[in-house]
Amino acid sequence: MLVLGSIISICIYLIPGRHGSRLVRGIQESRIILRNSDLKSRAEPNGRLVTAFGINNAFTTTHPEYHKGFVKQAKELICINDDEWATLAMTAANIVDHDLTSLRYDPNIEALLLANFVQSLVFRIVIVKFFPGSGIPSAEDVDFITSKINSLWLASKTCSGEGPLKLLNDKEELLRKLHSFIHPSPHPTPGEDNPLNWILPAYETLWRVVLHCFLEVRFRATPPNSHIYRTTIEHFFAQPCQLTVDTPLSPAGVTVKNIVDESLHLYPPTRRINRQLPLEEVAIDIEYLHRDANTWGIDTLRFLPARWSMNRLTKDGYIPFGMGSFECPAKNKFGPMMIGVLVGALMGGVGEGFEVVLDGISGDVFGPGPLEGGREAYAGLKLRIVEN
Repeated sequence: MLVLGSIISICIYLIPGRHGSRLVRGIQESRIILRNSDLKSRAEPNGRLVTAFGINNAFTTTHPEYHKGFVKQAKELICINDDEWATLAMTAANIVDHDLTSLRYDPNIEALLLANFVQSLVFRIVIVKFFPGSGIPSAEDVDFITSKINSLWLASKTCSGEGPLKLLNDKEELLRKLHSFIHPSPHPTPGEDNPLNWILPAYETLWRVVLHCFLEVRFRATPPNSHIYRTTIEHFFAQPCQLTVDTPLSPAGVTVKNIVDESLHLYPPTRRINRQLPLEEVAIDIEYLHRDANTWGIDTLRFLPARWSMNRLTKDGYIPFGMGSFECPAKNKFGPMMIGVLVGALMGGVGEGFEVVLDGISGDVFGPGPLEGGREAYAGLKLRIVEN
């Protein structure tokens, strides 16, 4: 009976078009909606995530006390001192170096899927940070978990041809795999023993921003800018802390925070924020707001970290971490620092001897304008060592 109820709930939430959302692209209307949001208005559009992943966290609850407790715990978890940042940076560097070993020394491996490479790094660091003392997942486990998260996330938005029983089995398989190395609380309340309560908000908001930032600074920048970005990030990564993330570490005056802000500007972690209003559901188009030339100027679609040191810049249309009572607690320190550390680890491991390849073609594989923002946009992009 329990299984039948779960299947029915999946069917209800995965019917395409059940919720027709009005797209909101005005700055003031967007800010008003976000400022006046309550728990119910946020939880209802996120019901699909409860169904797909079985989570119960600050994004899905309608209970004020539970929300307050979850946010309080989140703030405690992301409060990191400089020594802890240095340890995380070293751990990230070791993960990157380990994952590149097969590419460097195994003649049977010609390239790595770049998105999978980045996802593996981000997932492992999320586990290290939010689940200290857990076991170390194998590469196969990480690939399985990140792939299942991606497929369930996509299925939560549309049926995608998947049957509800398969989706239920996928969720249970995913949770079994996670619990094989993440040990639950000895006294959990319903839903609180699900590690995805913490993994999804951290992993899902990080990996695409990190991927896009890495591609911009490592493979798309002009040689002079590439040198500036690499030098700035290397100096920060050698001593990651709030001082170095905000300090210009090259003659160009660009900071790591500028680089991160520009990545969040062009590639916000959440492209659209959904809210259930009394008479309609709306989707606030964060990506559009971040790229609107009326707000940002004619160079809005260029990756231009230097824009963040310009006094003319207005931040009214910049909402990568939400706003109001539901503003992400990682906004001021943890989020920018973590993106900087992860990109720094990638930059340190992927030096000048590497190139990206798409459909067998190397060189400029991205075309003009911003990178594509969809979660599967660069699923086929590969990283390989440049042939001599």
